[in-house]
Amino acid sequence: QHLLWGLELGAALLLALLALVGWQYRLIRRTVARLHATNLTVRDNNQRIAEQSKRLTTLLREVHHRVKNNLAIVASLLRLQANRLPDPEVARAVRESQQRIEAMSLLHQGLYQTDDVTAVDMHNYTTDLVQSLRVAYNYPATDLDLTLDVAAVRLELDVAVPLGLVLNELLTNAFKYAIRAPGGARPALRVALQPAPGGLRLEVQDNGPGFDPTAADYGGTFGQQLVKVLTGQLGGRMTLRTTHGTHYQLELPLPACGA
Repeated sequence: QHLLWGLELGAALLLALLALVGWQYRLIRRTVARLHATNLTVRDNNQRIAEQSKRLTTLLREVHHRVKNNLAIVASLLRLQANRLPDPEVARAVRESQQRIEAMSLLHQGLYQTDDVTAVDMHNYTTDLVQSLRVAYNYPATDLDLTLDVAAVRLELDVAVPLGLVLNELLTNAFKYAIRAPGGARPALRVALQPAPGGLRLEVQDNGPGFDPTAADYGGTFGQQLVKVLTGQLGGRMTLRTTHGTHYQLELPLPACGA
């Protein structure tokens, strides 16, 4: 009789164990099914996000392309207008406005030609801008000692546009007044944009005759006023040295977007 009770107890325990295993197995199956469904949902969501990101990138690239084309049209109109103006000073002012428009156009051109449509490659932009202004002022590349020391940094558009305009003004001054100064040494121009503690440092330096920054007419031109306003907009600090040429140095407390 004790043996019978033992067998019955063992059978009951075995049945209980089998029931527990069966319940756990069903629980595992339900969990696996839910996990599979979640994975499918995540995959579908990721696919939709990737498709939306691709569409947005294409849209942004098209927007930058159209902006660039519109700016190019404006620049062409200004060029045509400048060529018809009888007053040389007025024509010069119009051409300088044209160059500012072209400097902004280069930014948008660089954006739609790359995979990253949200940040500007400042190395490529600076190189293109220097060459564009050199050609605009009819200066042969063989007659200029040009040094470009620009890091591979990327900047958001709201930083790159004012910085690009500042760079355009400083380069324009160099090509207009310093490089063509008669009786000097072989013209040299150095442009640098490098990471600095807390931000970036922009430098434009030439070996021209320099000028007197305390003169009454200094700072009164539209270009100098534009540089001052844009420097303040960027939260930067501009320093100027005019011994042995002209050396602008702009400290920007702004991080780069990445290399």
